[in-house]
Amino acid sequence: MALPHMMSFLMDAQQNLYNNDYGLASHCAVLGLKLTNSDLITKKLSIGCDTTTNIGLTSPDLGSQPGLDGHNKFESDTSLTRDDYFLADGDKFSFNGTLFE
Repeated sequence: MALPHMMSFLMDAQQNLYNNDYGLASHCAVLGLKLTNSDLITKKLSIGCDTTTNIGLTSPDLGSQPGLDGHNKFESDTSLTRDDYFLADGDKFSFNGTLFE
């Protein structure tokens, strides 16, 4: 059975970047497609813009491809120069030079 392109791309990225084995990579890829509200019919997701209407299926039960327009899908609250709020006892304002190096 051939894997859809996006799922195989997600699995390949996890295996090469995080050294995940095939089982974990496939499990995470399926979760990634489901949790990002990707299109479950074509098994594609978009990080660009809302492409839901491009596939002609607009039912919310079939999923959507919100891309970067979908809040909290591809973003994180990280900083290259500041500590995390929860890991630094609430001090998210002070500059951390070791993170900047």
